[in-house]
Amino acid sequence: MDDDGNRKLNLDEFRKGVQEYGLNFSKSEIEDLFRLIDIDRNGNIDYEEFLRKLRVYFSSNFIYIFLSIKSYFFSLQ
Repeated sequence: MDDDGNRKLNLDEFRKGVQEYGLNFSKSEIEDLFRLIDIDRNGNIDYEEFLRKLRVYFSSNFIYIFLSIKSYFFSLQ
């Protein structure tokens, strides 16, 4: 996923990785998920953010929950 080897994922790298993982998300769903994982809101998912969020949440249960309540999450911001 980390195409340039900087231990950070920008949105394009993240989008490519999600698609390569076989998850059929829309563009807006990928962007929403990226924003959810980008804890410090700097436009990159660093290695620590990636491990903290994805290791725990990249399961079918999280994906189902995320898709079910994503509109609620982003209406709070």
